[in-house]
Amino acid sequence: MRLYLGRYGRLHRLIKLHRNGQGLYLLSDNPGTRITYHEDGKYWTQEAGKKIVKQRRKPLSALSEPQSLGMHYMIIDEQGSARFGLDPATIRLAANDIVLDTPGNIVGLEMILANASLTISPRPERLNCRIYEVPGRPMIVFESFTLKGTELSGPRFHIPPAEIYHGENMPARI
Repeated sequence: MRLYLGRYGRLHRLIKLHRNGQGLYLLSDNPGTRITYHEDGKYWTQEAGKKIVKQRRKPLSALSEPQSLGMHYMIIDEQGSARFGLDPATIRLAANDIVLDTPGNIVGLEMILANASLTISPRPERLNCRIYEVPGRPMIVFESFTLKGTELSGPRFHIPPAEIYHGENMPARI
């Protein structure tokens, strides 16, 4: 399954989602950038091929409350879309691919794990909110929205308390 942003007649590849018995893998279109959440609870993020966060979370099968996997925003204007976007005629969309159709030049995205469909309440900084659900256990929910301004507020669902390792204090194994 792939996630795209449709803008100005072009498609922008955002994420490739892979799920198997070992866990979830969200691979960004930026090389070396990914989120990995293993069934046993091992979680990490990578940017430019370097692990920047390692964390021990609940096993995926033990999730009882929604959890945020991460957030980011994209600034896409017409000129950038023409330069970096892909021609839809060259893309074979699979039946389970998602094309975000959120309006605006600044689009926010939150990735959430949940055991059931979510009722999302409005937030003043998240305009034109749209929800996209990827079935499975756990379900993956993508919330896309037009960002009011350029400040991205905190996640809708917090990450459960756990020790988080960054940079120099990162152990070889967790």
